[in-house]
Amino acid sequence: MRRSCRTVAVLAIGAVLAGAVLADDKKDPRRTPEGALAEARRLLEAKEYEQFLRAFLPPDEAAVELATPEKAKTFLKKWVAEMAEEVLLDLQAVKEVRPVVEADGTRARFEGKGKGGEKVTVRFKKAGDFWYLQ
Repeated sequence: MRRSCRTVAVLAIGAVLAGAVLADDKKDPRRTPEGALAEARRLLEAKEYEQFLRAFLPPDEAAVELATPEKAKTFLKKWVAEMAEEVLLDLQAVKEVRPVVEADGTRARFEGKGKGGEKVTVRFKKAGDFWYLQ
């Protein structure tokens, strides 16, 4: 019984937060490549890894990797250990760069130089109204 009350409370909080996000959809920074880059960098700098993954994993990949709480926890732990620092460094390397957007408006890339002078490319793909890391 106690577990089901907790589940109901979590679902209720999730519904309220989802409603707030939907109400604020027009202000979502993921509506532009520049906004998506800045928001992705902000989330990783703040170490808000789960929120980052939920916001920037392409929807088809998120549907698989974050399908259940157990899968999400496993994926998050592995992603943080193997990718978080590298992705953050790449996002920081291109933060002052203007994106190159493909003619069809569905793909954008930011190209810059890393701290060691190596070429860094960060790619985004538009799905629906939002830009996701590719």
